[in-house]
Amino acid sequence: LDSVAYGNGTWVVVGDKGTVLDSADARTWVAATPVTNNKLNSVVFNGNVFIAVGDGGTLITSQDAQTWKVQSVPAGVTGSLRGIAYSPSFNVTPYSILVSGDNGTLLAGYYGGTNFTSVNSGTSQNLDAALFPPIGQGGPFLTVAVGGSGTIINDGYGTEWVAGSGGVWGSAGSTNTSANLRGLTSGSGYLVATGDQGTILTSMDGKSWTQRFSGDSPSMVSSASL
Repeated sequence: LDSVAYGNGTWVVVGDKGTVLDSADARTWVAATPVTNNKLNSVVFNGNVFIAVGDGGTLITSQDAQTWKVQSVPAGVTGSLRGIAYSPSFNVTPYSILVSGDNGTLLAGYYGGTNFTSVNSGTSQNLDAALFPPIGQGGPFLTVAVGGSGTIINDGYGTEWVAGSGGVWGSAGSTNTSANLRGLTSGSGYLVATGDQGTILTSMDGKSWTQRFSGDSPSMVSSASL
């Protein structure tokens, strides 16, 4: 089991072979009817629907965590999808869901978990995590994605992810690391990215990043919560 989310009074976990389990109390779990055999890497609740992504370009959604629907992805998206960012505050843009994955894949989708379209990320590196920091945390008003070889990209402004809407994706300044970045979160005005070899990077604007000391462990740090 690889990822967990909570919403509408329900816990959802996802993992290998398309496994989806849900629970109302985090003690008794019920398996949903599988709609894919592919491994599911991540799941979130965006205030409207549960969204899960996985290997082979798999993207599924559910209103109730029990009945799931496979969503169409653009032609050619066949690699693993890994990260999900969302902005419930901007559900009329209309794009408020962003999925990241292998080979620089970025997909933008509607608030309801539909109509996914490709976004030009400007990189061919795998993108393991994406984040739109919640408004009110004092952080930057932009979306960030992180991934292979220390890659960090941002959209420059808000949720204008799709070409023609004003957003331009570009690389952050030097991160001084070639470690693969796996996790991304925000809080107290900071963005924090984590990855292989004990890597921790912080930023206040999503563009300039500083490497922090994580101790003497060379292990992979995959996620964080503030």
